[in-house]
Amino acid sequence: VARWPATARRMNVDTDAIGRDAVVPTIMLISGGEERLRLPEVYGDGTRVKVPVQRMRRVDIVKGFGLEERYAKTRPKDDDA
Repeated sequence: VARWPATARRMNVDTDAIGRDAVVPTIMLISGGEERLRLPEVYGDGTRVKVPVQRMRRVDIVKGFGLEERYAKTRPKDDDA
């Protein structure tokens, strides 16, 4: 976000990387040019869900974003199955 601070502000990505309120990286799923999902979540009023760094495990991200299912949809169908 240091390279594109205007984009970070527009996408409501917290750029505070130091201090007591430092947050984990923002992970976003964008499809069709629109944000579909994000971690940590942001409520309608702009407040963010606090997520401890140690809780952002790969397996949770893959499951939470449905990445295996999304990937499977991009693969050709197996006619022998």
